Amino acid sequence: MDLKNWSVMRFLRLAVGAWALANGMMQKDFLLLGLSAIVLFQAISNTGCCAAGNCSTPVNKKSDTKDALKEPIEFEEV
Repeated sequence: MDLKNWSVMRFLRLAVGAWALANGMMQKDFLLLGLSAIVLFQAISNTGCCAAGNCSTPVNKKSDTKDALKEPIEFEEV
């Protein structure tokens, strides 16, 4: 678990999870308790929907893009 690098979103997840946990306990709502456990886990472990970086786009490390822009584009009539 990473207990460092606390950001605004991490504090927001912690606050929403604690609020949902308290309301779930007061109302005896087990679905809300389960969802609050998930949100609290995300806040504590600093994970989210993109935990493994699946939402990010890969960075193109090739420098061929500059050379491709120099070549003229050929169009073909259809």
